[in-house]
Amino acid sequence: MSHVRNRVRVAFRPLESPGEEGLLLDLRKDMGYEEVSGALAARLGLDHPLRLALTGQNPYSALPRPAPLKYAPGAMLEEMLRAGQYGAAAGSTLYYEVIDLPLPEYEKLVTFKVSFHNAKAEEVSAHSVRLPRDARVSQLLEELRAQLPAGAGVGDAPLRLMEVYQWRVWQLFDPDQAVGSMSGDALWHLRAEVVPPDQRGAGGEEGLHVHCLQVTEEAHNRAFAFSDPFIMRVREGETVGELRRRVQVALGVGDEEFAGWRALLCPPLSAPEPLEDEEVVTARLARADLERLYGHHDRACIGWEHENRNPRKTHAHLNRNAAWYGQERQLKIKA
Repeated sequence: MSHVRNRVRVAFRPLESPGEEGLLLDLRKDMGYEEVSGALAARLGLDHPLRLALTGQNPYSALPRPAPLKYAPGAMLEEMLRAGQYGAAAGSTLYYEVIDLPLPEYEKLVTFKVSFHNAKAEEVSAHSVRLPRDARVSQLLEELRAQLPAGAGVGDAPLRLMEVYQWRVWQLFDPDQAVGSMSGDALWHLRAEVVPPDQRGAGGEEGLHVHCLQVTEEAHNRAFAFSDPFIMRVREGETVGELRRRVQVALGVGDEEFAGWRALLCPPLSAPEPLEDEEVVTARLARADLERLYGHHDRACIGWEHENRNPRKTHAHLNRNAAWYGQERQLKIKA
């Protein structure tokens, strides 16, 4: 009778195709994690019982939960089906992903999805980089470099890694930071690029930097940030007009098109303000905004308002969180 009471039919669906019917296995609620994984692995013809990552189902959306179940030898199937349900009845569906290592070894690694951008801030390619949790950002960038095609023209030029959210540079990562501290599941969109020549070395890192946005004006005197942001080094006393000319060269925009671009000061919590070419950039931005290079900082940015002539989606839109919250941010311009 105990066997009958504990019997449960579980649907195992592939994580990459959660809408498929998947496989049905008759199991017992008191089976341990390894037994459950082993039964599925045998059905799939895998050579190791733990070459699977299992994910629970959200009972409200009937979709996979954001993160897979952690390897827990003592966990029973009933607990696995109920994990994260917060009072809801235990489900009968698990999602699976075939992995190339046994799960205990796999969990010691962390995988990041990184897009590579060229000198014009344009997205070129997307990559998946996996490395140990105690590895450094500098090692992640070298792993990425090995994946870039020869045509990317990177060579041995230094690379940097940033996180982008709502078309702003959310943070620039210190090369010495451990990747295990970066909270892979919570990151927005990771982007790598070659460090511009004037921002390299001690002199470049210790200089003044301004984060730049690309925005487009919509109805009712509002603007939306769009496309890829970028970082420019600025000199003491440099005017907006001088910075404008360097931005045009950096992005490779033609004279006719760039003539219509307008500079805006975009504070983090208030409406953007138009900037005149004769204004000094460093006089309109806080020193902390200009001097702090690494880590997150709610800084003011310079927005470059222009027509969105090439509406497109980058890999940022495929990010888990971007799918929930979106990337476009509405800004109301001060008159």
